[in-house]
This record gives sequence, C-alpha cells and structure tokens, in this order.
Amino acid sequence: MAEILALPNPFVWWAGLITVPAVALLGWFERNKGYLLLVTAYFIQWLPWIGSPRIAFEYHFYPNLSIIVLANAIILQRIWKWRSIEGPFTLPRIGVGIYLAIVVGLFFYFYPVLAGVHVTWDAWHNRMWLNSWII
Repeated sequence: MAEILALPNPFVWWAGLITVPAVALLGWFERNKGYLLLVTAYFIQWLPWIGSPRIAFEYHFYPNLSIIVLANAIILQRIWKWRSIEGPFTLPRIGVGIYLAIVVGLFFYFYPVLAGVHVTWDAWHNRMWLNSWII
C-alpha cells in the first residue's frame, strides 16, 4: 500500500495545545506585542471554523501550523535558557533535547505515509493512531 497524506507531526501539534496558551500568557504578563500578535493570528485563523455548519477538515487548520511551530520555538527557547543548576546538561536542556528527538523520530516514523513509500497494510494502519485519521 502507498499513500501520501498531508499529516503534520502529531507531537508538534499536540505541544501547541500547551505552547499557544503559554505564549498568550507570556504576551499578556510581559506586554509583548509580538507574542500577542501570534496568538491573535492563531485565533483569527481558527475561530471562523467553529460556527461553520459544514464538516471541518484538517487542511482548514494548516495555516496555524506555522504559528504553532513559532509558539513551540518560543517556549523551547525559554526552557533552554532556564537553568536551575549551572552546566551544559541541565534538566531543562535535556527536556528540550528529548522533545526534539521525539519530533525527529516521529518524522522518520511517519515518513512512509508522507512520501508515498510502499508499506504493508499493517504498517500503514499502525501509523493511523486515531480512527479519525482514516478517511
């Protein structure tokens, strides 16, 4: 079986559930207009689909992927710079490294369905984590 899916990295998207609100809080408390602009753009893209009577597909949400990646990067940078103990391998930096390793690992895991590589049906089905991913 071979199929090309426009499936973004689930770990990047799911991290956005935490990082976008975190960037909104940072923008509010630090009075950072750039962060508030990112979050405003996120909601301007997302909110019109809430009231739509027609079914929403994943591609309706794709414009927000760049904003989610930027929010992830902002929070990862904050975590990277936050040090409770001096040294190159502090716990926050190890956490950032683990996050990046998971993102890269999931890219290679999902590569067959991103690029149309021939795989067995079982291998394809194993990559469809949620039933809603199968159309």
